[in-house]
Amino acid sequence: MTGLFKKRQGLPYSRQQRAIERWEQEREKGIVRFAIRQSLIFPVMMSVVNDVSGYFSDGHVPVLRIRWLIFYWFIGLIAGFFGWSNQESKYRRALANRRQSIGDNKIVLR
Repeated sequence: MTGLFKKRQGLPYSRQQRAIERWEQEREKGIVRFAIRQSLIFPVMMSVVNDVSGYFSDGHVPVLRIRWLIFYWFIGLIAGFFGWSNQESKYRRALANRRQSIGDNKIVLR
């Protein structure tokens, strides 16, 4: 029973560790690539939502509108920069917690 508890206790830490490692790889690629990728995902997602909701509400798929795609791209770009900022702050907090748990209290990022 204690082996099961120990195994279960290590899961959140390993999940957090994997998230930190993934973010380290992502931040090596840069903020511009991250924001552009996010800005391309958002218009596609919103177009699908628009088409599906139009089909169920009106019975037909709405015509593709370029100005909506440009609007969705712009919102996706802004969301990408906010997402970067959010992930970066989580990453810095995790690094600060790791340094404090190791005992190196000289550098604290906040």
